[in-house]
Amino acid sequence: MAFNIDLNLMNNQPPFTPDYPFGAAPAIGSVTEPVTGITWFRLPLPFALNHINCWIFGAANDCAIIDAGHYDEATKSIWQPQIARRKINQIVITHYHPDHLGCGEWLQSLTGAAAYMSREEHRIAAETRDMSDELEAQHRLKFFALHGLSGKALAEQQHFSFGYAMSVPHLPREPHWLVDGDTIPLGGADWRVLSGGGHSNDQTMLYESRRRILLAADQVLPSISPNISVWFDAPDADPLAEFFKSLARLRAEIPADALVLPSHGRPFYGLHGRIDQLVAHHQDRLELLLRLMTAPVTAAESLTPLFERELDDFQISFAMGEALAHLNHLVTLGLAERQELNGVMRFAKSSR
Repeated sequence: MAFNIDLNLMNNQPPFTPDYPFGAAPAIGSVTEPVTGITWFRLPLPFALNHINCWIFGAANDCAIIDAGHYDEATKSIWQPQIARRKINQIVITHYHPDHLGCGEWLQSLTGAAAYMSREEHRIAAETRDMSDELEAQHRLKFFALHGLSGKALAEQQHFSFGYAMSVPHLPREPHWLVDGDTIPLGGADWRVLSGGGHSNDQTMLYESRRRILLAADQVLPSISPNISVWFDAPDADPLAEFFKSLARLRAEIPADALVLPSHGRPFYGLHGRIDQLVAHHQDRLELLLRLMTAPVTAAESLTPLFERELDDFQISFAMGEALAHLNHLVTLGLAERQELNGVMRFAKSSR
């Protein structure tokens, strides 16, 4: 499947609906076992995306935890009875975002388990933790101002903080590095490590070929697209290209009938159809941005047509990042070019 933009590609694709084989999701804190040896339960999140799926692989005497949840008292209280009745030997962190990493070191300290994550995700986590909220806000405001955010929307960003160090107070100790292509035993089964960019630099997914099960983390979600953003530390990056590359690889290497275990939403069948749907969604956003370029536009000017709803401070940060990811991808493809004038960056249709 080619992912270079074709403005007619997939515009007439039929609607796709994932097949959810296990019915409703468990309530927050409750557990279910959709597949033998795989326990599914949900942890709360303190924002609009109000849950994360966590997974425990294996029998009670030999378990691996996949992702740790946000660090807060509610999450820790839910974890306590789950770890009390099991022998946890491994903790896998799929990527550095706080809803996945937050309780990782806390769980490790309680269980004595070995921790696993990619070297790149650990590096990003350490750098993000070491940056003060004040310095992060300064960089973010300067970056957003460059890309056209102004007035009240920009001023309110000054009072908004991601609070990463509070959400991830400590990093797991002496982690084992997860490397793309490696196979690791988790909970009595062998899982192949698949790395993918876009949502995060080196997000880990896991595939168990015998039962055709893909733990997709945030890379393929059943009903929303993962956030694909450009941030101030890599202003010219093209994470959307990395996301497309990862989706193409998953479509080529993972069978269409694999069971997908996502970090948000419900387990589903229909991986290839969902990948096609995600690609079509981003193609549509790219086409929309090109239509907007009757005159040069800033990322801030593209927010209303791209998102079509009022955004709060938290959402504006991610929306700016998402808009820039699409604009940068158009630059990569040679369909748009950057034009900086009077300290503001605009994007225009390419003159080439």
